[in-house]
Amino acid sequence: MIIAAPYVAVGLGDSDRAPVVPRDIVPPDAGLVEYHPGDLIDLAHYEELDDDERRIVGAAVDSRRSEFGDGRWCAHRALRGLGVDGPILRGDKGMPLFPDHVTGTISHTRGLRVALVARTDRWRSLGLDVEVAQRLPDGVLSAVSSARERRSLQRAAQRAPGRSLGTVLFSAKEAVYKAWFPVVGRFLDFD
Repeated sequence: MIIAAPYVAVGLGDSDRAPVVPRDIVPPDAGLVEYHPGDLIDLAHYEELDDDERRIVGAAVDSRRSEFGDGRWCAHRALRGLGVDGPILRGDKGMPLFPDHVTGTISHTRGLRVALVARTDRWRSLGLDVEVAQRLPDGVLSAVSSARERRSLQRAAQRAPGRSLGTVLFSAKEAVYKAWFPVVGRFLDFD
């Protein structure tokens, strides 16, 4: 039996909304679930988690437990769309450990939580990162990019003024790292 992988976006109160992640970048056999909580700090999704999952951030502040719970909620909903589910624990470097035969990635930023999952018989690893499209804080761009990359961003900014291209570069590198680490098991720096 083939189960259709979900591609859904949910707002507060489980209301449907337009997805932010473009469908054409999501593999057709992967499941993607977005949750848009706005600025709400709500522990409902955290409280629904398995005991072992809750322990991962049990001592954290409410905002961290809320975003963690929301991200795991997205992942569980995406997993169920593939016909599987189970605790998503934490591996090396904070990497989510998905149930057997599934790979995935979870990301969160202000007002958005996203999970992308797929079966490992088709995909060894997935990487996705979401960020608010705003200028990076001072010093971050120089810490996460080379001089050559910054020159390229300056040239690109002339063609796309007002865009947060440094944030796009940062997010792209985060997505690559999230796909890289589960396969290689080694730290990959921004350079």
